[in-house]
Amino acid sequence: MSNHFTGLSLGAPLGDQRLDLCDLYAFQSPADSARTVLILNANPKADALHPDAIYRLNLDNDGDCLADMAISYVFSPPQDGRQTFSVFMAKGEEARSAEAVGQKVVTDAEVSFGTMANRATSGPYTFFAGSRSDAFFFDFDGIKNLFDTTGGRNFTAPHLGGKSPWTGSGLEHGGQRVLDGGGTPDE
Repeated sequence: MSNHFTGLSLGAPLGDQRLDLCDLYAFQSPADSARTVLILNANPKADALHPDAIYRLNLDNDGDCLADMAISYVFSPPQDGRQTFSVFMAKGEEARSAEAVGQKVVTDAEVSFGTMANRATSGPYTFFAGSRSDAFFFDFDGIKNLFDTTGGRNFTAPHLGGKSPWTGSGLEHGGQRVLDGGGTPDE
């Protein structure tokens, strides 16, 4: 799942980059096939995570579209370049609460803003919160040119006539250009 824009404003919720969730990754752990890795990332331009927000992952284990387990992350106010986080795990009916409820499995772990990942372990679970590099590149100007949100158009009315807004924009991965705007491999 990926959501790099919020609504037609192409901006963060309430104008606050700390609330702009971008990607959710879920995959089998390469180190242990019996474990699952869940990654939720927020806007990389945010300098800290919002202390009044609840960052939450809801898990539905039986296909009824109701949360069977909820993992909620809450953050302290940033102070002197540092921030801490706590994690709550709720199961069953309690997982359907909008609040950070359930068993507190991590208390005031250090958020990683530097090169070292501060991991917090609780039973079989390992948690991490902080900054990490991401090889993802997205052409925001190209998207703004493709969709006009000021002239009555929106995501349902793309500009498809004339010169493609993607021409010359390219696609990069890991800092290397891999595709030009015409959709052919870059020499």
